[in-house]
Amino acid sequence: MVACAEMLKRFFRVLCLIALPAGCAPTAYSNGQPTADPTRQKAAADRASCRGELRQLQLSGASQVIVAQKSRQCNDIVANDLKGDSERQLRQQSGIAADTLQTDMAAMDNLKNGRVEEAIALYKQIDANGPAIINEVRERAPPGSRASMQNSPAANILIINMDALLLELAKAQRMVGQYYEDEGQDSIAASWYQKANATMAVYGGKDMMASDLLGFMYAWGRGVPQDRDHAMTLFGGADPTFLGGKGNKENAFAYLLRTNNLPRRLKDVTPELVSKVQDTEIAGRLMGIAIMMAAFSGNGHSSGYTPRQNDGLACALAGPRNWGVIYSLGGSCF
Repeated sequence: MVACAEMLKRFFRVLCLIALPAGCAPTAYSNGQPTADPTRQKAAADRASCRGELRQLQLSGASQVIVAQKSRQCNDIVANDLKGDSERQLRQQSGIAADTLQTDMAAMDNLKNGRVEEAIALYKQIDANGPAIINEVRERAPPGSRASMQNSPAANILIINMDALLLELAKAQRMVGQYYEDEGQDSIAASWYQKANATMAVYGGKDMMASDLLGFMYAWGRGVPQDRDHAMTLFGGADPTFLGGKGNKENAFAYLLRTNNLPRRLKDVTPELVSKVQDTEIAGRLMGIAIMMAAFSGNGHSSGYTPRQNDGLACALAGPRNWGVIYSLGGSCF
């Protein structure tokens, strides 16, 4: 009898996973007793309703496009249900974190709909609450706290949420900086980028995007004193794989600055630009090698260069602008 009962329980669980009617909604517990969780019940009911509608569409012979659209709508509905549950749990952990997330989402919604001024006002609101946010992070998850298997699940979630809270503050400050940079107010923008870096310094880091944007300012002296060395330091903290190519592990921005090819603004850097600079650099090196080989291959003499058949390679690598160099060595590209 016990074995049969256990089999029935397992069968019911599988049935819930397949159908997920409202009665199979995930259950919350209080003092060991099951209690109704309205949010999760609604998510389960919406999921079941959507699946029923999808089934009807398929039986009616609806096109795959219509079925796919309905499926996406269903996913959005259920995700929105569960989002409310996540926000409720976050608020139980930290009211500041929940308020900051809510403000950040409102700002993103404004940006999405072209209401830039409203979005920046909300980001400034997050910044105004910066001291309280930083205190919350330091108290709830002091520097050095890391999610690990040794922590309880609740402790790990708290650490992750505090990390996210600090990132949201730095992001808000960076977004305000970008707004002022787009408006041509570089000195104000630089101060906001520095704010974002100071925020991430709470955990011993820095905001990578703010560092990159600030690096361009120091490289060109826009809004700050020109300081190429400091720009190199700021770029050095960025992801070395960004726009990486051809085995070059150097940060792309640092590479462009070192080769005097860095544009004035980050938005003007493209993978095509990096590749073009790399190709030019490689071609220049090959040209130098070819010219050197040609100069020392004339009957064993280091001067009085004698034209050889491989002049064509040197000329091709050098290009028309440098044919005079080969000609001065006694070769001919004409």
